[in-house]
Amino acid sequence: MEKIGCAYCGSERPKEEMIRGEITFRDRNPITGKIFINKKTNWYCKDKGCAGYDQMAYEG
Repeated sequence: MEKIGCAYCGSERPKEEMIRGEITFRDRNPITGKIFINKKTNWYCKDKGCAGYDQMAYEG
């Protein structure tokens, strides 16, 4: 059985107990220094609010 780690709390669970979530955050181009909106997709616990808490952590 494949186990996946939650991007927020770090607990490892079977894939069936996880969901994919998209996080939107401000990023900076390393070459030009310009700020832009970026997105990334992570695995989160299905029965907890980890995806929402991770989004809030990126918002500061």
